[in-house]
Amino acid sequence: MARHGVRATGVDFSPSSVEYAERVARDEGVPARHLCRDYLSLRLSERFDLAVMVMRDYCAMTPRDRLRLLDVVDRHLVPGGALLFDVDAEPALERVREDVEYAPGLMDGFWAAEPYHGFRHTFRYDRERVSLDRYDIVTASEVRVFHNWVRYFDPTSLASELARGGFVVEERYGDLTGAAYDPGADSFAVLARRG
Repeated sequence: MARHGVRATGVDFSPSSVEYAERVARDEGVPARHLCRDYLSLRLSERFDLAVMVMRDYCAMTPRDRLRLLDVVDRHLVPGGALLFDVDAEPALERVREDVEYAPGLMDGFWAAEPYHGFRHTFRYDRERVSLDRYDIVTASEVRVFHNWVRYFDPTSLASELARGGFVVEERYGDLTGAAYDPGADSFAVLARRG
């Protein structure tokens, strides 16, 4: 967005993500500000025209945290401001299969800098429209466990949840670039405003 002249502020709780974003902005000569913060507890004095959430991050949160996020976004939007974000869609859940995977260095070394053995267990919770990938990462010195929860939405369930947070869906897209909505796709995006 900053490449197109938008005054942009990025927020991420990962120091390495913020460092990467700052390096790219600096290398490209793009004026963008990056904050290493938890957006669920963000309190800035400024307000924005648009809040954008990427990578279907909304779906990885608990229902309580999703409502908390909507409150944080509302506090940071100017009157008439909007929230644009993408979500995992119902058709993607239908393709999730419960299974187990094991591999040395599972996911090409993603989980640790040192050698490790990785176990992935996938679970489906159809009534809740949720899946879980549980990763057990075993190194020579420790065992770490990661949970990747995903909530899958259809336009109606998402609109209902947003309404509980005080937002109304204004537009629905195929992705964050504005592609046409496809009801059979694995994800979709919405533009929502305070209702």
